[in-house]
Amino acid sequence: MYTGFDLYSRNTYVGIIGEDGKGIWKKKLRNDPSLISATFRIFKSDIVGVVVESTYSWYWLVDFLVEEGYDVHLANPS
Repeated sequence: MYTGFDLYSRNTYVGIIGEDGKGIWKKKLRNDPSLISATFRIFKSDIVGVVVESTYSWYWLVDFLVEEGYDVHLANPS
């Protein structure tokens, strides 16, 4: 599975897709590391990559996800 984070100042829209490119799960989450960690705990062993758009506030999320053990990639939203 692959995960994408569409990051905003207070919330993040998160989606998970499978190898076939079909959506598996999506949700709007508060920008709270403990909430994000708890939400993804059930998917963690199946997620092979995470993409975060490189907006003005991406650094905290990328640092957190790397510490959690995810393979994180930045994407240019333009």
